[in-house]
Amino acid sequence: MEELRELQRSHERKSMRIVAIARQNWSAVMGSGDEKWGFLEQIFTASLDMPNAEDVRKRCLQALEKRFPNSQRVQRLQAMGFEADGQFQKALDIYNEMLEADPLNPAILKRKIAVHIGKDDIPLAITALNKYLELYSSDFEAWQQLTDLYIDTQDLQNAAFCLEEVMLSNPHNHVYYCTYAEVLFARGGSERMTQARRYFAKALELNPTSARALYGLHLASARTMTKGSKASEDVATVADLRDGSKEQLLALYEEQGANPTHQALLPSVLVGSGKQ
Repeated sequence: MEELRELQRSHERKSMRIVAIARQNWSAVMGSGDEKWGFLEQIFTASLDMPNAEDVRKRCLQALEKRFPNSQRVQRLQAMGFEADGQFQKALDIYNEMLEADPLNPAILKRKIAVHIGKDDIPLAITALNKYLELYSSDFEAWQQLTDLYIDTQDLQNAAFCLEEVMLSNPHNHVYYCTYAEVLFARGGSERMTQARRYFAKALELNPTSARALYGLHLASARTMTKGSKASEDVATVADLRDGSKEQLLALYEEQGANPTHQALLPSVLVGSGKQ
């Protein structure tokens, strides 16, 4: 049981291991006093990730429903089980009933959004997420999800807006700066290309060995040189960024022992006068 406790504390998503522990130690789980209810919820949630764990899921839910027959928490687990089985309407019926009693319940509102995504109804999911964020604007994960949906639907202007919120919540995560720069790059235009270079450079400041940021900086600089630079920009500086990022990428691949075939191909896909 100690391993289950540790996984609860760390919030690690090791579903296969959790289900295996449950199967091997079911008697111990059920004999762990009041602690078992937390274990059962943990095991049930893990079983949703496993295609062959319906037996474990059923046993967990039966025990929880018997002990907490009118619990909204258990109702939510039941609906999540329907989601996992692709029975989305049954899940929505439960969530809608729960929202009648508590219209602003954030966990249930987010589960409804998950159902829309599961049904591949992306426009409805986007609408629901925007309404949710009007109520809970500090929910970082919701901004992340909305960013992904906008990118998937090629709505890059709104994706950029969402990413700005994400970066405000996580100002030291280089991945978000990279993603924002990539969105600017994809939208195009000389001004946005200049901004893209700045955000790729910021990502490198936070993580100097990020190949993704180096590629981005190189491509954004090369694009500026190809399209022509505004008079206000220093052409020599942009060229230095293009060539310097190429040099760093080549060195990074070599230092990290990349596949020799990949190393040999890299110079041909990069632009500029750097080392060949």
